[in-house]
Amino acid sequence: MLGLRSGLLPRLLNPFLPALQEVLCDGIRMRATIHIGPLTGGRSITAGSGMARVQAHRLLDAGPVRALLERSGPGTKVAAVVSERAYVDAVLSGYAGDDPGLYVPVPVRVKSFAQTAYLRVPAPTGELLTHGFTTPGQRRGRT
Repeated sequence: MLGLRSGLLPRLLNPFLPALQEVLCDGIRMRATIHIGPLTGGRSITAGSGMARVQAHRLLDAGPVRALLERSGPGTKVAAVVSERAYVDAVLSGYAGDDPGLYVPVPVRVKSFAQTAYLRVPAPTGELLTHGFTTPGQRRGRT
């Protein structure tokens, strides 16, 4: 978990996610989430808690983002899930300079958390190329 000032949001989406894909060593694969919200109870940007932190963890634990790495080949090193608010604020606004077509909307439900989130894979491989980012069950909201 890393908290950053909100002005860095667009750079986390572009160029950070594609750059992360490029620099990870072979055999290292990771899920990432990008979310917006205040952290409470800490004086540094890496400390704190609150609803935004809990939601970020729920997004990271969501079935659709886990499935991206399971269904991809070894060349896919990064699978990201972006919260609806981060997507609207940075992608749809044009602030990140990313094409909205690079993101796939999915319903996410983890415990009591439910939201539409957006999947982003800088280098899709394997089943992601042949069958897409989501399975029929994920598109219907069974995550």
